[in-house]
Amino acid sequence: PLGAACNLDCEYCYYADKSIRYSGRMSETLLEKCLKDYLASTDVPEPSVCWHGGEPLLAGIGFYRNALDIERKYAGGRNVLNTIQTNGTLMTAEWAGFLADNHFLTGLSLDGPRDLHDALRRNRSGGGSFDAVMRAADHLRAAGADFNTLSVVHCGSEGRGAQIYRFLRDEVRSRHIQFLPVEGR
Repeated sequence: PLGAACNLDCEYCYYADKSIRYSGRMSETLLEKCLKDYLASTDVPEPSVCWHGGEPLLAGIGFYRNALDIERKYAGGRNVLNTIQTNGTLMTAEWAGFLADNHFLTGLSLDGPRDLHDALRRNRSGGGSFDAVMRAADHLRAAGADFNTLSVVHCGSEGRGAQIYRFLRDEVRSRHIQFLPVEGR
């Protein structure tokens, strides 16, 4: 919904060089057209919509309330599965409750323990984002939201696979863990 707009400055971000071309929030007209066309084009019993790119929470809860209304309008009675991939830094109890209440599967970007996560996933002023992401996990668990983790694997992860896995499983309590390798970092 926001293209490359993000509140973090991750060293490995593949959107970083596209911020000029893809900046700005998707208009309501385009949102409705995209959802209408997509839902009309598929006959699967449960279509899926993935909200990803930049930091989708920057669009605001109102954007997603509207999107859900549009989905219901054009889904023809089908249940639409929504997923959202977030860096978690903007997650609040309100957001977590909204995601839980509307059955979003939330992907939380978390690269592992503090030193690994903060090594390349920093905010615009150069500070780490680990504490904010851990608060996001707390909010999601407290709301009963379904969430998983997506961890970028980089040079600093080498030899620490078991530690990263145990951290995500035991401390974050992620039920589903995904890994994304990044080259050259």
